Amino acid sequence: MNNPDTLPPFHEPALARWLRFFWRLTGRSRWMDRQLSLILKYRDFLPKTLPEKYIPEFDSSRISITRGPSGPWATPWIDTFVLLKGAVGFRPRTILEIGSYLGVTARLMAENTGDECRVYALDLDKEHGRAYRSLPVEGKITRLVGESSREVAAPGAPYDMVFIDGDHGRGGALQDSLLAWELLSDRGVIFWHDYQVYDYFVHRSGAVPEALKDFQKATDAKVVSLEGTTLALFSRYPGWETRISPKDLARF
Repeated sequence: MNNPDTLPPFHEPALARWLRFFWRLTGRSRWMDRQLSLILKYRDFLPKTLPEKYIPEFDSSRISITRGPSGPWATPWIDTFVLLKGAVGFRPRTILEIGSYLGVTARLMAENTGDECRVYALDLDKEHGRAYRSLPVEGKITRLVGESSREVAAPGAPYDMVFIDGDHGRGGALQDSLLAWELLSDRGVIFWHDYQVYDYFVHRSGAVPEALKDFQKATDAKVVSLEGTTLALFSRYPGWETRISPKDLARF
């Protein structure tokens, strides 16, 4: 769903432009990208909050992790833990995962939710979902193959929970966010993975932080960063809605 013609223009600050030039001179290494990205402290703009402030029953709910995340693109352990707490606490009837890869996270969300919950896992890879193939939990998961568009993602809508872990560039992450917003139920929540300040320069026009800034300008969503993780959260779940103070709003 990444259409560059629909994206707001990207204005890169002078400091970032200078550091990008230096990064290119040093061979565009991922290590140097990480070191230089840390200088751009303005990118870490979302208000930080403890997960238990916005996730119901966070301290009392139980989760089961039958298979840990693995591989270079796997969701980190702490992020998986907090996400599963959300899958239990928000009691979703339908979950959309944008970017599923092996399907470990889809499997864990399906295993930790009730029989009435269905997980819709979307990915470009026609063979995605190997982590739950031939397991009993496969019956709770619907595989969606293709670009993250309304046409492909709509079968389970409206969704009570969306986990965005697809394209981490600004354009793709913004389009996925707007799609999630469009398909979200009136009690829905959105989790984003990879809200972090590393790996800025490998993307030509920003990454997840820049996408979330644009997303908040385009909607009335109040997004927070969950402390200790690379997860961001928007919630309209009754009694647990995310809120931002006037001081934090001024940062946008």
